[in-house]
Amino acid sequence: MRGTHLLAELAGCQNKMCLVEKPVLEKEFVRLVKNSGLQILHSYFYQFMSGSAKAGVTGVVVLAESHITVHTWPESDGGYTALDVFVCNYEKDNSKIAHDLFEKLVDLFSPEHKETKIIER
Repeated sequence: MRGTHLLAELAGCQNKMCLVEKPVLEKEFVRLVKNSGLQILHSYFYQFMSGSAKAGVTGVVVLAESHITVHTWPESDGGYTALDVFVCNYEKDNSKIAHDLFEKLVDLFSPEHKETKIIER
């Protein structure tokens, strides 16, 4: 196995701060990734605006072990988020770390509904 790729579609996200506040979302993602023991190479998050109002956020955390991406649409489905966690390593199995981190990131949004997909690569 080369890696674990976890995908989530989250609807009805109750944590509105993470849907529209770039600094909050970025801080929480970086904190959770660091706590997982994975190595962050770079992170970039972008705040979308709708006129003068904050809209969704998109972000990527590039890892030595691959990547994490997030895209939020606060105006859709009562708060929709797409989440992608891909963790790989030829030297050791990081699948438990990937699953644990994925669950913490999903929980961060407090979704009413979630659809997930797991791809073992």
